[in-house]
Amino acid sequence: MKIAIVRGGKQIISRRNRSIASGANLLRYGTSENVILSDIHIDESGMYVHDGISKKSLEILPFYDFYLDTTGSGQRIKGLYNEIFRHPFRAQSDINRVLIMRGISIPRYIILRYDINNNTSTSDMAVNELHYTKIMYNLWRTMHMPIVIASDSKDYTTILTSNYNDALEHIRYLFSRQSDIIISEYKDGDTYTVTTMPDYRGEKLYIPIVHKILKNKYALSCNNLTRHDLNKENLDNLINYIRKAHNELAINHPVQWDIVKGRGNDLHIVKVNISPDFHPESKFMKSINSTGVNVIDMLRAYADKMSHL
Repeated sequence: MKIAIVRGGKQIISRRNRSIASGANLLRYGTSENVILSDIHIDESGMYVHDGISKKSLEILPFYDFYLDTTGSGQRIKGLYNEIFRHPFRAQSDINRVLIMRGISIPRYIILRYDINNNTSTSDMAVNELHYTKIMYNLWRTMHMPIVIASDSKDYTTILTSNYNDALEHIRYLFSRQSDIIISEYKDGDTYTVTTMPDYRGEKLYIPIVHKILKNKYALSCNNLTRHDLNKENLDNLINYIRKAHNELAINHPVQWDIVKGRGNDLHIVKVNISPDFHPESKFMKSINSTGVNVIDMLRAYADKMSHL
């Protein structure tokens, strides 16, 4: 099996650098049994570079069985990443809706649709501003602070704020990018990260070691992890809750979950990553490394399953 690791891309520097690091992390595993890895770099101009030579994609990609694109640019090459991590959901709001319908607790949220909340006529900017102000007025009356404001497609920065002006500015920004918006309440409590891997290592749903996320109160995210501090009863409750959530989504590939345990031991799923990140500092990589999963062997196992569908 020949796998081309595609990294870099014509995109903003932070995403480009993350892609380069993610690809390098995969390449460092080297050639595994029956797997040959090759490094393909997309430079800032969009050209493909292989063995130090710039080429067109069609001069490179046909020589590989699979392509694993780490660029995350939205224009993914159809290859191993797409095949393994394919899913029926268009956006995060679709996932939220399914979880709520199946009795899985998530923070209270609302969705602001770009096409409903924007008048695209340039002569009506004042109408939009008036409408945004009305949105914020209703938002501040109904939601508990702080709130999390995110793009429904995960293409843009997510913020956590209790500041009216910051919230309004970020809503304007996301609408300027023609993005739908998810606004949700922040849940305070101990946060744990769990990886679920269906039909792996002989288990219907294999779950590596649960980790606690070390972060300050009201921090949006942090990838500093430590082994969980839960007793057996609370650990079993958390794992069973995530197991139910994974089954309800009916996804046949690894999923990364963040879950908050509140004061009354109530559980809320605050983040679902259905397309895991291969960056060495990502929660997904830290999770699977904790139980000795070789990521290349994992990719091969899921690629073999996909080939039989």
